[in-house]
Amino acid sequence: MATIKPSSEATAKQNDYYLLRRAQAVIAAYQHFGNGDLSKYLDRASFNTIAEKLTTQYFYKSSALVQTLVMQVYLALLVLAPVLQRQQMSCKLDWHIGHVLSFIRRNTGSKIGRVHAAVREVDRSYHPDKLAASLEAVGVRDYDMVAVVLDLYRRHSGGTALKDCLAHQLFDPLIMLPERQGFELRYGNQFLRLERSPFEGSIDLRNEPLDFLGYSLRSVKHHGGQHLEIKIADSCIAAFHEHVKRINAAAADQDYKIAAITNRIEDFVQQAKFARTGLHQIKEQKLWLTNQMQNLGRVNPNAKVLPNLLINRWLDVVDSGLYFKQPSFFWDAHAIDEKTYIKFFSPYREALS
Repeated sequence: MATIKPSSEATAKQNDYYLLRRAQAVIAAYQHFGNGDLSKYLDRASFNTIAEKLTTQYFYKSSALVQTLVMQVYLALLVLAPVLQRQQMSCKLDWHIGHVLSFIRRNTGSKIGRVHAAVREVDRSYHPDKLAASLEAVGVRDYDMVAVVLDLYRRHSGGTALKDCLAHQLFDPLIMLPERQGFELRYGNQFLRLERSPFEGSIDLRNEPLDFLGYSLRSVKHHGGQHLEIKIADSCIAAFHEHVKRINAAAADQDYKIAAITNRIEDFVQQAKFARTGLHQIKEQKLWLTNQMQNLGRVNPNAKVLPNLLINRWLDVVDSGLYFKQPSFFWDAHAIDEKTYIKFFSPYREALS
């Protein structure tokens, strides 16, 4: 039986979101924070309500202890998010991979010509002094807030669980701040460097492709200029093949296998949806999947439709849009709705495979 919630309860929850957003707009307006300027928000009901909502959204299967730890991370992240959002050459909370690829497309085009590229990964070793120095550098001199962040760093630095991946979203933009070399964009603990001239360890995108975030990137001639070719990386395709083969070989009933492969197809097309020049590769995967489904298709006709599902779903979701950097959404409490806002704080954001 459906439960009807009092309108006052729904209004209160909506008010919590806008109270949070108004407070974040205040935080976004300041460059320097003294004692109590940030830590006071850790006890605000609106911040705690949204932190609890985020925890329930993404960690609903976790134990009560883990949820308590996660909520503490979310609280600190909500308070510092407006500060993290304004860091230069660092991925923003409202960015997805399409934004990163658009950044590369713009900078490797004929007008800018940054076609010399390299990707490097910075080890997430434990350096509390470096984190404290970065907090100072971005104007956070609220000693209580610094103590909270450093304590969270002690708990989560070096961890690989999902709660630790979430905590990295708080630490990486800060601790990676002094690590940048040249024209580099930070994504997680990786840096993508693009320059007009060769540098040590770089490749020329006009001569060979660069694998980054599951895509193979290459600059090719197009209508008298340069065009960024975005294909699916071989590693991404290999992982898809491995998953399908493992499901096929499993001692499970036919319906389970079909459902599992269907889910894997959806994961694959979502992962590959920004490969705007990857149609030929998708067609090849359709042929490969047709061959893989032969035995299963003999006993269950539903397996025969999976290859067509693969190509049809990719055509449905493929995204060749160019995404431009926008002013910080923290300045306007009404700029985005709560549902969209919740997506920005997914623990899978900036997750590296």
